[in-house]
Amino acid sequence: MAKATGKAYEAIRSRILNGDFPPKFHLREEEVSEQIGVSRTPVREALRKLAADGYVQFMPNRGAFVAEWSERSISDLIEVRAELAAMAGGMAARRIREEDLDALTQLNRTMADIAKRKPVGYLTEVSGLNLEFHNIIFKAADNNWLYTLLQQTAYLPMVQRAQYGFQEIDWRRVFDRYDELIRALKLGDGKWAAAALRSQFHASLNAVRRTAELKNEPPQHSSTTRTRRRATGKRKHQA
Repeated sequence: MAKATGKAYEAIRSRILNGDFPPKFHLREEEVSEQIGVSRTPVREALRKLAADGYVQFMPNRGAFVAEWSERSISDLIEVRAELAAMAGGMAARRIREEDLDALTQLNRTMADIAKRKPVGYLTEVSGLNLEFHNIIFKAADNNWLYTLLQQTAYLPMVQRAQYGFQEIDWRRVFDRYDELIRALKLGDGKWAAAALRSQFHASLNAVRRTAELKNEPPQHSSTTRTRRRATGKRKHQA
């Protein structure tokens, strides 16, 4: 049962992240179970877990719905976190410990390996490790007010929504930037560390915007396109 629930969780979450199940979409157990090929019981358990993780909302007497959050809200959140993270990176460069730097290096290697192999559920694992990576830096900044603000904006579904649009080259750049960040922290260069963190968040923002643009593009083989091609073909033939 646990395996079936995990399969249902990943299948539903994937459809939410890629837009197949858009915000406010009614997740009816019977229909969802037919689509993803598992029984209703693991779907029901998966929906409860998705609700706990922020992807789904339960409405009284109505059932489960995809949580509502827009591309605009994701972009706004990333922009805020970019500036907060840059502040934390600048402070951490003056205070971070050697054991923290070792932990960051190991986490970066682990994330790079998982992102390269892409096992089932890899996005959840990488996202969790990514938050752990940032949390080490945020704690090293040793500023309780700043740390509280960063924790309040660490909304995992939106983090994963940003990373869902990453291509292979995006992942490589992520871990290259993290290597650069670690070097800046080792040297105690606050401006460099701040710039590296800000750059990473804005790269995520661009991935979100690129994904949104791709979703809004018309299909390459739409009926209108086919009609125009047929009409063009007829004119060439007549000529």
